[in-house]
Formats: sequence, C-alpha cells, structure tokens
Amino acid sequence: MNTNRIQWHPGFYGGIELEFRDYKDSLKYETEYELSKKSLRVDMIIIRKDESCIIKKQIGHIFRKYNIIEYKGPNDEMGIDVFFKVIGYMGVYISRGHETEKISPSEVTISLFRHNSPEKLFGDLKNLGGIIENPFPGIYYVSGVISIPVQIVVIKELLPEENIPLRVLTPSASIEDARRFVKETQKYTSAYDKHNADAVLQVSVSANRDIYETLREEFFMCEALRDLMKDEIEKDVNAGIEFGKREGKKEGIISTLYDLIKKGLISIEDAATQAQMSVPAFKAEMKKLG
Repeated sequence: MNTNRIQWHPGFYGGIELEFRDYKDSLKYETEYELSKKSLRVDMIIIRKDESCIIKKQIGHIFRKYNIIEYKGPNDEMGIDVFFKVIGYMGVYISRGHETEKISPSEVTISLFRHNSPEKLFGDLKNLGGIIENPFPGIYYVSGVISIPVQIVVIKELLPEENIPLRVLTPSASIEDARRFVKETQKYTSAYDKHNADAVLQVSVSANRDIYETLREEFFMCEALRDLMKDEIEKDVNAGIEFGKREGKKEGIISTLYDLIKKGLISIEDAATQAQMSVPAFKAEMKKLG
C-alpha cells in the first residue's frame, strides 16, 4: 500500500483526544487553527479550560494553558526548519491573542510529535546549545534554545500501556499494539470516544490491513473495525454460507454459521435468518455444538 496517500492527521487528532479522554471536560481542542488570513495553520492547539486539572498523562505533564501541537506523519521529515517554524507559529498565536483574551508566553508550550526519532534534529539542537532530557520513554524535553517549554515526542518509543492510540498510527504497527488498541476500543461507550477511535482505526487499518485481517479472526471485533472491513467480512460470510449450503445438511449450515459467529463475522440474529430458523431455535442448535 502507498502510505503517501494516507491522511495521517485526522487519525492523530483522534488519537490525541483519546489519550486525554479522561480530561475531555477540562480541555478544548482546536485543529488546523488558522493563525492568519493567508492559511498559516498549526496542526492542533489544546487549551486547558480548567487550569486546576492535573493531567497525569506523561505527554501532558508539560502542558500549560495553551499548548501548540505539531504532528509529522511517518513519511514527513522533522528538521530544524520545522522546529523554528513552530516557534514562529507560537509567536503569531501569542501576538494575535485568543479571541479577546491576552496570551502570555508563560502560558504556552510546544509539542512536536513524530513516529521515528528525529536524530538530525536532536543533533542540530545540541549544536545550538540545546539541552535534551528524556524524563519518560519517548518524551524529550528541549531547553536552552528558547525559554518556552518544548517537548519532542517519539511515538514508537512511548509505552504501549500509556499511549496505545498513538502507537498504532504507523504503517509498521505491531500486531500486539493493534490487538491492544482494538481491545481498548471495545470498552468505549460514549459517542465521543467511539468517534475518535474510528478516526484512529480509519488510518491504522488503511496502513496495516494484513494485521487487522489476522486480528478480526481472533475475537469478536468492535463495531468500528467491522464497519471499516465490511467488504472483506461480507466476502468471508458469503463464502462460509455457500460452503454450508453445499454440504446439503442443516447441521453443516449451522456449524458453518456458528464458526462465523465465533469469528465475529456475523450476528446470531443474521445467522438464524440465514438458517431459516428463529433465534431461540438457532441458539438451541448452537448449544448442541458446544
């Protein structure tokens, strides 16, 4: 698959909101925020509406009131030019103020996200007298270049248990990370979380279809993933049903449908319809199969 055609940013926005889902009432997100009338945009700004809220997420420890986020996809470079471009964004944002509210430099932070480590950028920053600290896995604080707090986040180095929505946003996601994320999405009940999970999955599945093909046969898939892989699932369901019908026996059809249910490819209601039985009768037949 040509990953250059994948729109990574919507998935990243969804992933960030999932990372801070426990603080959604205290944070406000502004994506692709226009800094001027000439389409000068920053990827995301996270505003702490409740400054008394303590953010325990490691990628949010640095946060103040206004937090400028720059994201580079797997195919994008992050060099010293990007670093100073984002500093420029920060200057424009401060100079404009936020609506009618004045913004102080002491209220602003900068976070740059990239999947792989930007080694050349780190080297260039050190040559400028910058000091780079690594307080948490994948998180690098930069000081000595500007007085504003800056962090560079290397997504693939983040802890899976801490930042799984971001770790799957790569064309080389591991099956362990994908499995962990799919299981996590099954816990979501709010429309807010499901919407963001869908945004992440749209990107991750597009970039790692083989992995998700394997996963969907391991356990009953979440609704979002089933929707994304609808064509593939329907193809397998139809093939399974035709196989059962060719067997010519009711037991063969029910056994085939039962296997499809266990793989998460079809609901009990749909299986009963295919078997031309009521749901209670079909459940009784499934019980005989164990």
